[in-house]
Amino acid sequence: VERVWDKSPYFNHLNRNKYGCVLDLSQEKGRELLLRLVEMSDVVMENFRAEVMDNLGLSYDVLSRANPEVIVVSMPGHGKTGPERDFIAYGTNVEQLSGLCHLTGYADGPPQKTGISYGDPMAGVAAAGAVALALWDRRRTGRGQYIEAAQRENLINVIGEHILGYSMNGREPPRRGNRHSSMAPHGCYPCRGDDQWLTIACEDDAQFAALCASMGRPELASDRRFADVVSRYRNQDALDGLVSEWTGQSGSLVLRSDPTTTECTSTYM
Repeated sequence: VERVWDKSPYFNHLNRNKYGCVLDLSQEKGRELLLRLVEMSDVVMENFRAEVMDNLGLSYDVLSRANPEVIVVSMPGHGKTGPERDFIAYGTNVEQLSGLCHLTGYADGPPQKTGISYGDPMAGVAAAGAVALALWDRRRTGRGQYIEAAQRENLINVIGEHILGYSMNGREPPRRGNRHSSMAPHGCYPCRGDDQWLTIACEDDAQFAALCASMGRPELASDRRFADVVSRYRNQDALDGLVSEWTGQSGSLVLRSDPTTTECTSTYM
């Protein structure tokens, strides 16, 4: 029998080592089977709309009667209460509503979506941490509990330092593109040819000196514009121009660094 669902690498990656079954929870038999699973389970997780589990007759009160020790995690997009509780949410629009997209993009360009639907995996990470704490608490008390992890609220927490900064000084944080908040050089630099690029990030003075040696420009490491982390950060435009000039000499360039010596070697291809 052809198992068409096994043709999706994305599905297989996310669901490896899991058992799966399909239950029709709109039918009494389906709900009975779910409650039997709850009786033998530690955790139940769901991310329906806010009202779905209640409408199915599977609220936390019902599940906890089946198993008083069960931990139930709900991950509605906008929470179980409030004026937007009934709104439908996906990882893509949660990004925009949280403000994350406003921080993503190039300095002279518009906001951009991230490369993934960031709201989904971050909600999963938060839920996993909450479950670990709930299991620890259950070990002490012998009782389960209900956890609500709204995806929008969770993603807002991810950019909490920017929200706090704005609340204190009224300044919107700038979009940085591929630049870093403190490291320089830190970017994606063009090589010769069509759509050829090299990403470079230097964390400290030793790594930058190794890069300069690989570029054939060791004197840049002692140039007062670039001699330390702060100076490099303040002169990023000039530094990026020099790095781009070097990377643009080759159609393909590979950098190899030795973490034990901070040496950096380049290979032109």
